[in-house]
Amino acid sequence: MSKRMEKPINFSGTCSRQGKTPMDNVKLRKEWINSAINRLDPALFATHLPAWLELVSHLQSRPVGTRGAAAQQPIPRLSTAQLRDPRISSVADDTVFAFCIAAILHNNSEVVGKLETELMNHYGLDFPGSRALALCRHGRETENALDDAAGRIVQARLDGQAFDPKDVWNAGLRLLEKVRKSNFVQELSVMLAKWLREQWQQILKEQRFNLSYPRVSVPPIEAALEVNLNDQAFAASLLLAATAAVDIELDPAYQEHLEAIASRS
Repeated sequence: MSKRMEKPINFSGTCSRQGKTPMDNVKLRKEWINSAINRLDPALFATHLPAWLELVSHLQSRPVGTRGAAAQQPIPRLSTAQLRDPRISSVADDTVFAFCIAAILHNNSEVVGKLETELMNHYGLDFPGSRALALCRHGRETENALDDAAGRIVQARLDGQAFDPKDVWNAGLRLLEKVRKSNFVQELSVMLAKWLREQWQQILKEQRFNLSYPRVSVPPIEAALEVNLNDQAFAASLLLAATAAVDIELDPAYQEHLEAIASRS
């Protein structure tokens, strides 16, 4: 686990006093939260979550065509009340969800409980992202079907439930859908692809007997695994290759959707 930051960076203002530009400020805010997720550091995450939410709120408040210019302007701080605004809560939920997904993809369940403790210590029971954490840890359903499906997968992994090949396939599909909608799609896509690769390599070694018609269904999986890139295209290709092995027939429209993701052209 990485060391806790003793002096969090003050992101207010333009950074000009330190010889840095507002764009440096923007990059720092994203880099800190990225680092917290990649390193699975709950303390770093809790410390820098408000700065990330302030950045996204600032950019979202501007018309799409002017967000580049907005990034050059000072970023106002958010009050406690503003942090609970539904738009900000949605960003916070996405950020917490990203941390939880990263945790299960790295097989680190313990760190999610530590994240909840850190966030409560910093912001109280109604902390930013509390909805997502309640969904991932306790299975509290929402009105968002994709969030509920992804949350159940995270909860199952946190609880140590064993996944058979069909469970792995379903988890890969739902998490791919969730990751593609996240502000952290670039970071999570690599993690998901690596996880799927490891899971299917293990399935071919230890659970081949659980696959349908392995003589026919395994070769496409092996061919997909030969691709060395870990990205969305690989994840989608592997899901497509494994459909017969887990006895799943995709809707034609969704088949085309996965094929489009799998294409690197």
